[in-house]
Amino acid sequence: MSIHLEKKTCFILFISCVFLVIGLLLVVALNMKTVLVYESPSIPAQVDAVVVLAGGTGNRVKKAVSVLKNYRPYYLIMTGSPFYHISTPRLMGEYAKKLQANLPLIIYEEQSYSTYDHIKYLPAIFDRYQIRTVLVVTSYYHTARTYLMFNRYIKKFDLDYDIYVLGSEDNVSYSHWWKDHEMIERVGLELIKRLYYFLLLP
Repeated sequence: MSIHLEKKTCFILFISCVFLVIGLLLVVALNMKTVLVYESPSIPAQVDAVVVLAGGTGNRVKKAVSVLKNYRPYYLIMTGSPFYHISTPRLMGEYAKKLQANLPLIIYEEQSYSTYDHIKYLPAIFDRYQIRTVLVVTSYYHTARTYLMFNRYIKKFDLDYDIYVLGSEDNVSYSHWWKDHEMIERVGLELIKRLYYFLLLP
């Protein structure tokens, strides 16, 4: 009886390993860009605010500043968390000022530690400044999760905002991401977060 159970257990483990290997091969073969990257197909000629999510190495701020002339926002919102004696949004704001002199009014949201936090804390600012159309700038690999989370939160609480998403350079080669350890870490972690947000968050 015990030998039969051991054989059955080994068979189940073998089948599980086969499916795991197949799954990994499919993930490698799949173009990760279709999974992680989303950009709004059309963005209005003018938006009320451009929101920059904290993260990256400055490319998000660079991208946001570079498109200000295209979308003519009234506000530039930096959202992130406290950082030592200051905050990430304040550092982002200082960097934006170095990139361009004449900026829209910069607003700082300084309580967000995650993508979920961004949309949780931003509505208070949106309502205070009567912001309805929003262009969110984040790294390419982070755009799909951002769009998913923002729109899910808006629908859940029946909020009246139009959210558009624009990606910034993320230094990921989506056709060869598995050949570099840093890209593997970035893509792999984002994929896990994407699944977590999709399956477990309300």
